[in-house]
Amino acid sequence: MLKALGRDVAIYGAADFAFRLIAFAVFPIYAHVFTVEQFGVYALVSASAGLVALLANLGISNAAQRYYWDAEAAAATQPSIISTGLLVLVASSTAIVAVFAATLFPLRETIATRYGVSWTIVVLTLATIVPEQILQYCLDTLRLHLTPWRFVAVSLLKNLLGVSAGLFFILVLDAGLEGLFAGALVGAIAAVPVALVLVRRDLSLECRFPLAGRLVTSTYSRSEEYAADAHGVVLLRRAGYSKEMMIDTLTWLMQVSGPDSGGFFATHPGTADRIAAVRQLPEGLSVSDGIRQALKSLSRA
Repeated sequence: MLKALGRDVAIYGAADFAFRLIAFAVFPIYAHVFTVEQFGVYALVSASAGLVALLANLGISNAAQRYYWDAEAAAATQPSIISTGLLVLVASSTAIVAVFAATLFPLRETIATRYGVSWTIVVLTLATIVPEQILQYCLDTLRLHLTPWRFVAVSLLKNLLGVSAGLFFILVLDAGLEGLFAGALVGAIAAVPVALVLVRRDLSLECRFPLAGRLVTSTYSRSEEYAADAHGVVLLRRAGYSKEMMIDTLTWLMQVSGPDSGGFFATHPGTADRIAAVRQLPEGLSVSDGIRQALKSLSRA
C-alpha cells in the first residue's frame, strides 16, 4: 500500500513539476511580447474568471464525490450520480456565463476604456469557463478511482495544447493578448472529449432530478468534516494506533497554517474545534458510533 502511495505521489509530483517547467519555459516569450500593462490585464481577467467559475461550480464536484462513495449508493447507481452532477454543472455554468455576458455587454466600452480589457477577451474568458468546469469535474472523477496516469494525461493535454495554440496565435497570427486567451480556450475544448472518454465508465444517459437538487444543496459541511475525523480515528485504531496520532496531526496543522476559527458561515469547523471533538471520542468506537459521536459534538458546538 505504501509503495502504491509513493508511486502515485511521485506521478502527481512529476506532473506538477512538468507544468511548472512549461510555464517557466514560455515566460520569457510572454515577457518579450507583452507589456507590463498587458500583464496587469491578464491578472485582472484571470482573477475575475476565477470568481465567475466559483459561482458556476456550485460545489457540484464535491457533492458528487460525497454521494459516490456513500454507503447507500450501489455500484449500479454511481454512474447516474456522476452523470447527473455533470449535467447540472454544464447547465449551471452555462447559465452563469450567459448572465455575466448579458450583464457586461452594455458595459463593454467602459470596460475597454477604463481597464483596457477588450470585449474579445471578455468573450474568450467566459467561453473558457464551461469546458474548464467540465474538465475539472472529470479530473475529480478520475481521482475517485486513484488513476494518476489518466489524471496527468488529461491535465498535460490541456496544458500543452493551450500553450501551443496560444503561442501560435501570438507569434504567428500576431493576436496579442487575445491570442493567449484563445489558446486557453482551444486547449480546454480539445481536452474535454478525451476526459469524457476516460470517465465513460461513470457516465450514463440517466439524469435523476431529485438527486440534482441534493447535489446543489449538499456539498461538504462541518458535520461531514467531524464525521471524517471520527472515521479517521476508527481507521487508526484498526491499524494499531490511538486517536492521539490524529490529535498530533491536527495540532501540527494548526501550528503550520495558523488557528482557524471556523465561524457561523464557515463550511468547515475550526482546527481547534476538530481537536476538541476528537478528544471526546472514545477509543473503542465503530464507524457508525464515531459518526454519531461527532455529530453530537457538532450539536454542542
